[in-house]
Amino acid sequence: MSTDAEHYVVFFWSGEVVACPDKYCVNVQDIDIGQVMINISIGLILGGLVLLGLSFLGCCGACCRFEFILYVYAVIIGVCLIGESVGVGLLYGKPSLVKDEARSSLSIYKGLASDDVYSLAWNIVMIQFQCCGVDSYRDFNVSKSWNRNPVPNDASLTLETPVACCKTLPSGTSQSEFQCALQYSSATSNGDQGCFDSIWKESLGNTAIAVPVLVVLAVIQILFIISAVSVARAEDRVSPI
Repeated sequence: MSTDAEHYVVFFWSGEVVACPDKYCVNVQDIDIGQVMINISIGLILGGLVLLGLSFLGCCGACCRFEFILYVYAVIIGVCLIGESVGVGLLYGKPSLVKDEARSSLSIYKGLASDDVYSLAWNIVMIQFQCCGVDSYRDFNVSKSWNRNPVPNDASLTLETPVACCKTLPSGTSQSEFQCALQYSSATSNGDQGCFDSIWKESLGNTAIAVPVLVVLAVIQILFIISAVSVARAEDRVSPI
């Protein structure tokens, strides 16, 4: 691998200095974070508006004793509860469906230096959870946009795994620095540690925490439904003047 400094730029990723060919790298400071996060922001805003509208519906129905609104509120909460139950059931009973969907997003993965939303998300997840792909680095065989040749005009150096899968990110420009990605080894790469299993263990896989939380959330939503129906069916006990 060439060590000519003019072919490389150095940028920071998760507090570590990483060097790579400037043709395929980007300075994180130059990334338009607002543009990268715009889809997530829009999703959060829309989700917040939906929750606000649902809360307003319930409060309005309860305060004004509008039976129709209360029943609509109860039905919406019930549908959400059923949807959540089905979703959790699929996650526990049919995780392959989630894996297939996640694996399909790898087809547009572009590498560590990309500012593409999907690539950034995967890089952050793989670095944070010390994992690689959905099940392993082999999942990246479907990545048509990923440039496996980090050095221009040198096809002999072909990445076997994404650089983000390295246990220690490269801090120099020599071939040895990128050996963790050029040739898979369990000693230097997280290539066989799937991200699905890593994230699962930290979330729903931790049943001691996940099950009580899910049960409490379900009970709260059931209480919302019961309360809405009870208020809607309650007789008006206020005596007329």
